[in-house]
Amino acid sequence: MRIKILLIFAALILIIALLYAFIRNNNQKSVVAELSTNSIYDLVFGNSDAPVSIIMYSSYNCGYCRKFFNEVFPQIKERYINTGNVKLILKPTDLSGNELITKSLSVLVCLNQWGNTEYLHELLLLEPNVAISKRFEEVTDSFINESENMAECLLSNESTEYIKNNSTILLSNGFCGTPVFITGSKIMKGYKEFYIFEELITK
Repeated sequence: MRIKILLIFAALILIIALLYAFIRNNNQKSVVAELSTNSIYDLVFGNSDAPVSIIMYSSYNCGYCRKFFNEVFPQIKERYINTGNVKLILKPTDLSGNELITKSLSVLVCLNQWGNTEYLHELLLLEPNVAISKRFEEVTDSFINESENMAECLLSNESTEYIKNNSTILLSNGFCGTPVFITGSKIMKGYKEFYIFEELITK
């Protein structure tokens, strides 16, 4: 009788463990799906048809994000992006809620639609505080005055909502900082060395 009770108890524990694993796996899939949602405002580094995607939620005011772009990204770019095997999908975000920073990121993603983002991307990596300067505001106004497409993009508020939505998605899924990376079904929080990405890519 005692053995029978123990067997039933063990079976119940196993069922609970399997149920927990099932729910956790489904939750993980749901989070990955939400974080991986595509947008026309995403910044794509590399061939859009590359078979492997690294999605990155990033802030230019985040020291570890800048460390990634300065130390790890060049290696990924040389080894995998330039060969057409990997693309990095950058989702700019700002968890501080600073409207001036959000506006600067809106300029960045609008330039991605109607111009070249490379210079601004490099500038924000080098000196993120330029985003809250009077000079940057003047440059933004010049974009609006000189380019109908840029004006439409910036004044429609769609780009601003995109930036804010990136922040909302992170916070609603329990991420309170950047960077956050998604590769396949894997979610990684914080700065990671190149070999971590290399292992994921080669798998």
